[in-house]
Amino acid sequence: MDGRGLFARLRSALKKGRKREYVIYIGLAAVAVLVYAMTINSDGKASAQGDRTGIVGESSSGSFATERELEERLEAILSKINGAGKVEVMITFDTTEEKVPALSSSVQSSSFEDGGTLNRNETSTPATISKSGSNEPIVLTQIYPKVRGVIVLAQGADEISVKLDLQYAVMAVLGVEADYIEVFKMSTLE
Repeated sequence: MDGRGLFARLRSALKKGRKREYVIYIGLAAVAVLVYAMTINSDGKASAQGDRTGIVGESSSGSFATERELEERLEAILSKINGAGKVEVMITFDTTEEKVPALSSSVQSSSFEDGGTLNRNETSTPATISKSGSNEPIVLTQIYPKVRGVIVLAQGADEISVKLDLQYAVMAVLGVEADYIEVFKMSTLE
């Protein structure tokens, strides 16, 4: 469907007083723009579809102590979305946090005078720093876990606008695509 056809249908829906259809079209357009924006990296080039990284461990005040702390913070903010009500969140991860240490390398090589083969030995050991009387490895970078999926249970999730708002918020916070997030209405039986 081209852009002109979509706008023509929107105009006709507005003229006929079908506001619900209008809201659905706006929502679909917003999702399309959001998905497109998420596939563009900072260089302006499209990124790979499978390149999704979670942000566990990152926050404005440092790193999260646990994955549960991330879920709790997400629950707290999502429950403040208009119409969401009580919210519960479950996040699953593909990997665990990985620390990449700095390495100290030493190379030993030997050659023969008659032009024989060259022997080369290379050894790498983690570089360390002395802290509090013990040697700790120097960490170059931390690779945070990748989010596998998110489930959101919310009292107000039967409303499509609330469901979309919850999904957009999770996408923004965790940096994952919409197809890794499921939002369900919370059961009233507890």
